[in-house]
Amino acid sequence: MDKLADYDRNPSYERRIVAFYDMLGWRSEIADAGTDPNKVGNLRRLILTHTRVLGMSVNSRVNVSTFSDNVVISASISDHNIAQFLREVAVMQLLTATLKFLLRGGIVLGDVYHDNEAVFGPALNRAYDLERCVAKFPRVVLDEEVVLGAGSPDFVAVEDGVYFLDPFTSQFVQFWLDNSSDRNLSGKAFADSGLPSSGRLPPVPGYLGLQAVLDDLKPRLRSPLEDKDYTKIAWLFDRIANRLGQPPSSSYPRARPENY
Repeated sequence: MDKLADYDRNPSYERRIVAFYDMLGWRSEIADAGTDPNKVGNLRRLILTHTRVLGMSVNSRVNVSTFSDNVVISASISDHNIAQFLREVAVMQLLTATLKFLLRGGIVLGDVYHDNEAVFGPALNRAYDLERCVAKFPRVVLDEEVVLGAGSPDFVAVEDGVYFLDPFTSQFVQFWLDNSSDRNLSGKAFADSGLPSSGRLPPVPGYLGLQAVLDDLKPRLRSPLEDKDYTKIAWLFDRIANRLGQPPSSSYPRARPENY
């Protein structure tokens, strides 16, 4: 189809699974990067990792759009792919945390139009509302319909009636470590997607991987943060610390911005 014909056409919405999320702390990372090409490149590679891995891993037609720290992913719905979609987003949530970024977002099923140039529709509005109004903490919130469609996977938690992805467990980290090789995705598949081969992560117990995430959060918890930012970090820190049997965030001295 030529571009003029494409411009004139009147498409219909498609029912898809839609994720909208952003990366907390992105603005400060951009400020820190300045004009250093290496740091700017690292930020770009983080975004590319999200878009290319998710596009490669989910067994259905996937579209991805990004703007600054905002990522929109949608996939056509087929048998059993909703759980796979959630699993891949959960993996990206965990991977991003190891790179010192935390995700907050929403995932829904609904009507959306999404191609390489445009994305809009009621499903995107709903996913954005979940991110902005419901998620609050570094978590990816799910509509109940998404949970039912996925068959209530064990990496989904519910608190106060809110469902969200919960990859910060020893069991899920172990799953990630055990499935980090190229067994299911060949080196060629990575190369064709514009990614370096994933190789295989070190064979360590899942709880040590979870400990590494907690250790990465400690310096952030101790840094001078405004109340709203401290609350976000402390929420995730306490979930992980509780699972590892370690002291909560309240046991560490609080650094306040006004004292610096």
